[in-house]
Amino acid sequence: MKHWVFVIVLAWLGLAGCSTNWRPSHAQVRQPVNQVAVDLRPYLVVVPGNRSLRARQSEQDDTSSFLEHFEQDGMASGSMAAKLPDSLDSYLGDDAPKAGERWALWPEKQSKLSAAFFLEFDPPMTYLPTSIDLDDGFKEQLSVCCYNRDGEFAYRGKLVREIRFEGLESVETLAGSFHDCVRLRTSTSIRIPWGPRFNWQEYIWLAKDLGQVRRIEKMDGWVFPAWFEQVVTYTLAGMPEAQVPTSTKRLPLPQRWVRCAVFLDHVFPSPELGGMLVEFAPRSGDQSQLAATPHLRPCQANR
Repeated sequence: MKHWVFVIVLAWLGLAGCSTNWRPSHAQVRQPVNQVAVDLRPYLVVVPGNRSLRARQSEQDDTSSFLEHFEQDGMASGSMAAKLPDSLDSYLGDDAPKAGERWALWPEKQSKLSAAFFLEFDPPMTYLPTSIDLDDGFKEQLSVCCYNRDGEFAYRGKLVREIRFEGLESVETLAGSFHDCVRLRTSTSIRIPWGPRFNWQEYIWLAKDLGQVRRIEKMDGWVFPAWFEQVVTYTLAGMPEAQVPTSTKRLPLPQRWVRCAVFLDHVFPSPELGGMLVEFAPRSGDQSQLAATPHLRPCQANR
């Protein structure tokens, strides 16, 4: 019964409309000369306490503000931005309250058209690498566990993530003009045996010594018996607070996601991300530390 409730919630997503011509033009994109790889570290500037305001525009031309807040151990956005101190261990850990008692994490405003769920990655998912090969790009495969809004395990599947370097391009935003931004294209797919399928595609523009200034995001998938699809554009609306680009205050790179909580403002007639709460791996690439912290990898228990 629990699994069917999870499927029914996702099936509402299937009533969303389809998108066309969402990919940005390549007309102004240029390629770097005499390079085989690009060092992304100067473009991945995020410091603890960073709060970035973004303008979010949907296919229906609805524009709203969207806040992203980074700290040492995680990131929160949208309606979840005030929830950053909340540890997901309170909802997914062995000592978490029973189902039905875990509502404190989600935004207070609830409706029949809202939905929420958890994702957990094993091993942690690399959001963006520190460098990328111009020809081969970046690719990783890992396991993903899906939980309903009460933290009850629902599905386990496979995640494949690919990232490609597309070139350098200038970007206009409400916060100003940014030249020679790195343009990346990401593709993430989640496949669950005999279950839903999800695709998450992004075009990301990164400005040197600042970070992400624009992002086009498309989410689509198949939840029997329906297809869902939504495209949203995020652009920097104001210069980030606490942006102090010193090596001692920057977050460890690359950012690797251990698990996340996802809240949808509504799922009908088209899904819209209300907010996310993401936990980062303790230290970049430190598998020994992950292994020594069992509560960071409970997905293994559901194999």
